Amino acid sequence: AYHEESFLRIEPKEEERSSLKVVYKRDFEAKKRCTGFERYGYQGKESLDEEGLDTYDFHARYYDPALGRFTTVDPQHQFMSGYVGMGNNPVMMVDPDGEFAFLAALPLIAKIGIGVGAGLGAYQGAKMAEANGGNVFLGALGGFAIGGIAGIASAGVGSAVAGGTGFLAGATTGLAAGATGGFINGVGMTALGGSSLHESLGAGFKGALIGGAFGGAIGGVSSGIQSVKHGGNFWSGKGATFDVGAIAVDGTGDPIEYSNKSVKDFSDDYFGEVKGLNELHADGTLPSNKYTTDGTKVFNSRGKEVYGTTKYLGGRKSDVFMYKGAFANKETLYLNLGHEYIHVAHGYAGLREAHSLKDFRNFSEHAAHSWMVKQGRMLGVLEHNRVWKTSLPYLNKSFYNSSFDYKKFMINPFLNGL
Repeated sequence: AYHEESFLRIEPKEEERSSLKVVYKRDFEAKKRCTGFERYGYQGKESLDEEGLDTYDFHARYYDPALGRFTTVDPQHQFMSGYVGMGNNPVMMVDPDGEFAFLAALPLIAKIGIGVGAGLGAYQGAKMAEANGGNVFLGALGGFAIGGIAGIASAGVGSAVAGGTGFLAGATTGLAAGATGGFINGVGMTALGGSSLHESLGAGFKGALIGGAFGGAIGGVSSGIQSVKHGGNFWSGKGATFDVGAIAVDGTGDPIEYSNKSVKDFSDDYFGEVKGLNELHADGTLPSNKYTTDGTKVFNSRGKEVYGTTKYLGGRKSDVFMYKGAFANKETLYLNLGHEYIHVAHGYAGLREAHSLKDFRNFSEHAAHSWMVKQGRMLGVLEHNRVWKTSLPYLNKSFYNSSFDYKKFMINPFLNGL
């Protein structure tokens, strides 16, 4: 998977720089004193009203509540209009990252599935009891319990084996979940009807075969489609791309030479050995044909300028691609390169295979942005840049996962001589 970060530098005139520092320092101090709750409104997104913008930050895009529209085009082209918000149904639909809207009730589907399983089990149990001359209520109660347990076990196993993206990963998850539910339901319902243990187990294995086949097919196709939507391979999920918002970094000093040797020397000086790094490119090489260049700037498939990309190769190895914009000064290169190295470290730790593509992105970006904010404070760039503000969506506590904490890997600050 690709994990990329784009950075837009603000270059104020020299005579404006001192006043800007005062303004941004004041805003930053106010943020530190603020509890944070009053900044978050519709769908829990941050309101950007400090500068009169009156918009909500949806990570990939900004949303104007007055118009009910996004300010930029939908990267996934989900609706007829690229600017429509929540499918023109802001009450029933949500859009967590500004890239894909869905029904607000979708997270309840797993619970509904458990309820449906229990309900069908109760119906089947009652019918079996009636046919055998037994107590219909007890039959329904037993079927309800068996159906509910099968649904819970199916959801739990599916969650436990979930990881990666693409058809193969989705099929594995769906097969495990479907087979588990099918086996428990087959054994339980057959035993409830008075059959022998041998017959019950046979029905359980038949149910596992049918449930696994359906679950694997549905899970594989849906996961493969998700991967293709993000530019990845349908079968393996490799090559999926996720873009994040621009971050302003105003550094000092002269530009750094854009070359493989220059970036390698810089990396050795400030980061040392980076485990999991396969190749580091600073020669104009692009990670895929989804990226274009005008000879100076590099743009992703949405036409957005990017400064760096991490491409996960599998086998815990990653390539990092750095572009000219990141070489404007030492601070810009340091923050860009370090951000990418956080993703490399997570891949090397085996976390990519252990999580779905979306979870890996959220957890990894949280860690990378947390590191950037800490470095930004030490470098003194937060007072007159937007590192802090743009990082806020990714610093949401829901994105924190202790396995991804940057402190466990590397890049503890050492800025001597930067």
